Amino acid sequence: MDLIPLRIKSGTVLGYEGCILNEVLLILRGCVGRESSIETKMGLPPQYLIEGTIFGEKEVMFNLELQATYTALCDCYILSITKENFNSLLQTSDHFKQQVIKVVRDRDQIRHNEIMRKKNGEPIEEPLMTQ
Repeated sequence: MDLIPLRIKSGTVLGYEGCILNEVLLILRGCVGRESSIETKMGLPPQYLIEGTIFGEKEVMFNLELQATYTALCDCYILSITKENFNSLLQTSDHFKQQVIKVVRDRDQIRHNEIMRKKNGEPIEEPLMTQ
C-alpha cells in the first residue's frame, strides 16, 4: 500500500456534500473547513478540521454520500487512503476497526449534542475544532 502525501492548495474543495467519496483523508498539515447546508440552515457554525483529523471514514465504511462540503482553508498536506486499502485495513485489524468506529460514534455524538443545544437555544462554541 503506497501512501503519498498530497499538497493541496488553499480553497481546493476536497469533497462536495452529496457526492460519494472513494477515499479516506487524513490531514497531515493545515486546516480543512467542513460545512453542511442542513447545519448552516439550523444556524450551526462550520467545523474546522485540524492536523491529525481523519475524515470520510464513515462514508467509505457505510457507502454513504458526504454529509458536508470539505474545503482546504490554507495550503495543506493530505494523506489519501483509497477505499480498497481502507477496507482492507478494517478487515485485517479488528483493533483498527474498533478505533475507527469509536471515532465515528464520538464525532456523531458531539455533533448531535451541538444540534440539540442549538434547538434548545443554548450557545454553541465557535469555531468548532475536530480531531
